[in-house]
Amino acid sequence: MTIKNLYDTMIKRSGRLCTINTTQFRGVFKEIKDNTNNKDDKHFITDYPLKQGDIFTYNNINYFILNKEDLSHGIYNLYTIRRCIDHIKFNFSTTDAITKVSTLDVRQESCLFEAKTIGLDTTSYFNTVANEMLIILKSNETTKKVKIDQKILKFRRAWKVEGIDETKEGLIILHCKASTSNTNDDWQTEVADRWLYESISVVYTYSLNVAPTSISIDNGVTQQITAGVTENGTVLTSPTITYASNNTAVATVDANGLVSGVGVGTANITVSFVGKDFKTYTQTIATTINEVVVTPPTEPPVEPEPPSTSMVLNFTSNSTAGVANLKKGSIVTYTPHKIVGGIEQTGVKWIFGIDFGNVAQSNIEFKEITYDYIKLRSLTDVGTFTLTATELDTTNVASIVITLKPIY
Repeated sequence: MTIKNLYDTMIKRSGRLCTINTTQFRGVFKEIKDNTNNKDDKHFITDYPLKQGDIFTYNNINYFILNKEDLSHGIYNLYTIRRCIDHIKFNFSTTDAITKVSTLDVRQESCLFEAKTIGLDTTSYFNTVANEMLIILKSNETTKKVKIDQKILKFRRAWKVEGIDETKEGLIILHCKASTSNTNDDWQTEVADRWLYESISVVYTYSLNVAPTSISIDNGVTQQITAGVTENGTVLTSPTITYASNNTAVATVDANGLVSGVGVGTANITVSFVGKDFKTYTQTIATTINEVVVTPPTEPPVEPEPPSTSMVLNFTSNSTAGVANLKKGSIVTYTPHKIVGGIEQTGVKWIFGIDFGNVAQSNIEFKEITYDYIKLRSLTDVGTFTLTATELDTTNVASIVITLKPIY
């Protein structure tokens, strides 16, 4: 079995559905044998192209990619990951020296904290001096703005950045040392020097409004969430709103709030917004994904068959020898009939005629002729002739061949 086949089998059996930046992919979690760093590090295997510093989500838990191992086969990648539950706030606010107007710029980043210096191969660790820690971050536009001596607040202490390590691809590692706090620090929101740039008297009131407040859709159907934020009564034009589902096996939601039913069951969609007060405001939308009920198509009503319009033209007679027989010397009445759709028509007028065939005309006597019937008498018992009746003013003709019979 090839490496590709082994990987496909492993993903099929143990692959977990993960998300990064609203993109879904599958990977396999593996415990690390002989893990000596006392951290809940794991191995993660996937063919999705992740990078060191990326943060992906599985089952509403964020995982930080510490290390990517280069594999020669190119089928999948092996990563070392750690659960990421912490964040840090950086204050990049400035004050114009002339106008004294402050430009507020506070940013929050997910991170890992270490009380030891960490070698990202997960095997080399050594103790640092007391009151020092490491902050491991994804290298991005925000973290690249961090400077030496930048102050941060965490774990009820103030810290100062004393070293910045950018030697690991995709990562920035801040070496921090305990520092001193002052009255400009906002401990409630963990923003260093906040009141140096922002009036402490500013109070923010936010309202996060979402619609609908609950969702019930069929499996395979989508539903758009509409969300808006007011700040001190004013509607914000472009608020940063995030969406998350606590059960992606039932319902997923993208960065724009489009909910998709992917399995029957229930889920909670959480809509979040972080205000300038650094508080997180949330609304939860109870979501039910229903099984699709297939209704068989309605059978069209059975239309009654139209009445038959078929026409039958025939004769009846009072002959004791049968309708088509005429005994010598007998007087027989022949009556034509017109039957349409199984119903005999009344009031029909007939014109009679005879094709004498092999019978001499003098051997057939016309005893009585009306529009309804004709009475005939035969003077011979040999031969056949044809009697016809034509409906008046039509081409409808009833016809019968009559055989002459002896009297006995």
